[in-house]
Amino acid sequence: MEGLEGSTDTESSSGEELIETTAKRGKSAKNLECPECDHRSQTKQQLILHLRTHTGEKPFKCDLCSKKFSQRGDLKRHKLIHQDVRKFKCDLCNFTAVQKGSLTAHRRTHDLDRERPFQCNECDFSTATKDTLIGHSIIHTGEKPFSCKLCDFKANNRGTLSRHVKTHSGEKPFLCPLCDYSAVERSSLKKHMKTHTGNKPFHCSQCDFKTSHRYSLAKHVKTHTGEKPYACDKCAFRTGQQGSLVRHKRTHTGEKPYSCSHCSFKFVDQGDLAKHMKRHTGEKSHGCQYCSYRAIRKSQVTRHLNTCKSKPE
Repeated sequence: MEGLEGSTDTESSSGEELIETTAKRGKSAKNLECPECDHRSQTKQQLILHLRTHTGEKPFKCDLCSKKFSQRGDLKRHKLIHQDVRKFKCDLCNFTAVQKGSLTAHRRTHDLDRERPFQCNECDFSTATKDTLIGHSIIHTGEKPFSCKLCDFKANNRGTLSRHVKTHSGEKPFLCPLCDYSAVERSSLKKHMKTHTGNKPFHCSQCDFKTSHRYSLAKHVKTHTGEKPYACDKCAFRTGQQGSLVRHKRTHTGEKPYSCSHCSFKFVDQGDLAKHMKRHTGEKSHGCQYCSYRAIRKSQVTRHLNTCKSKPE
């Protein structure tokens, strides 16, 4: 496939240097141990690919957009989105998909018509297979057996973990046709599209706050109730959001899982990385509603509004 760019120089620099260091420590080529973690690889190439999870190296660049990837296979799958190659076909209807995961999700719509003999003892959930029921039961036990190798994130199913891993790779294949927004999941793009319609059907019963998303309203309501169910086990910090607790805990561990692909900066929060990346790309995603002024940060637009000559008095 045209447009696939690799970097053998990169592979022979940071990756090979670490491999040679490992070899000097007496590790055989059949059992190469990562010098950064407990991971072991059977071949040098496997170790090179793994080491990129630590270095943030992404030598494979899409020639149709600015996306970069650590593995050639990820780039190939990404380019199918541009080409709209829908090789995954449903055998029950005319539905086609670019990615296998999309077809899997679609097949579940057919499963609604199937007999569901396996019933959950804790809720009304029922399914056609015993394995699906076992996977569902984890929701009630609180067990999260699927762990991210790059941070402390844990999930109760493999699909959730796969979506999370994309936050480290930076892959956001779902693009908004109206602005520069891109998303890891199609559902996130659908939610984003509501920001363009201006429709805000979710209203706060205690103030005039309105939003396009139900989850945004739920987060807002906690500002009235003061509810903070998530507590840090290292200090007195409490928060109303689980994600905030995860980010806070990194202030204790020093973990910075989000690395810039253009420089050596690392960040605790994915949002901070996104803001930093705009310094490299020059993207100005925040605009004045009264004139053509645009800026990298929202705070810059806020300051601009104080002097905007087009702003009505």
